[in-house]
Amino acid sequence: MQIGNGITLGQGLRIYPDPATGLVTGSLLFNLDMRNYSSGTTWPDTSGNNNNFTFSGTPTVTNTGTSTAYWNNNPGSVIATASGAIFGAVANYSKGIVVRGNGTSFGTGNLISSTAGEAWYFNGGNTMYGGNNNGDGVNTSYQSSGSEAYNIWYYLSMTFITGTGWQFYVNGSPVSTFSASTVGKLASTPQIGGFANSYTLAGSVGVAHVYTRALTAAEHFQNANYYLTRYNGSTPA
Repeated sequence: MQIGNGITLGQGLRIYPDPATGLVTGSLLFNLDMRNYSSGTTWPDTSGNNNNFTFSGTPTVTNTGTSTAYWNNNPGSVIATASGAIFGAVANYSKGIVVRGNGTSFGTGNLISSTAGEAWYFNGGNTMYGGNNNGDGVNTSYQSSGSEAYNIWYYLSMTFITGTGWQFYVNGSPVSTFSASTVGKLASTPQIGGFANSYTLAGSVGVAHVYTRALTAAEHFQNANYYLTRYNGSTPA
């Protein structure tokens, strides 16, 4: 049974949110939400795939057990890592993260990146970058309109489509990027908030997830509305 009117797209296609959360749930590889964290070094996956992540140390958590729970990732502290190369060699994929930069920087910090050179990150400032380093000569794409302020919660997301490239979203709204790619990513082990115990994010993280397909613009906006209602108390502009 479907609940609500859903979001109608072209050709009559309609997307229904998860009636319990409003989150787009189809094709989730993992869904890590700090409201489900209790203690220790395990960040439980709620996608149904049992892709739990392990923190490299015990995280500093605020609002444990609530819908606004988050962990603080000061540079050099902790990052969260999957158990292995769960992120397969796919042509198209999407990622999303609820994040807040601390102080005056996001640091040279990874959002959701992985081994085999697949990355989504801040490069020491407040502009998003992405890349696959897959040998096709297109290594980096970056956000070329707007930037993220510090000490404010965002739902940042992205979609990669082979042959088209990267599209980044800030609070569900697209921001222009450049660079296409003819080759999808390689199988890799995802990490959140850092890479190989370095390149750590100077910020706080509430949620992180990956989809094994390209989300539509409407789906990115749907997720943003849900998470920003939780963390900011209002929907995005």
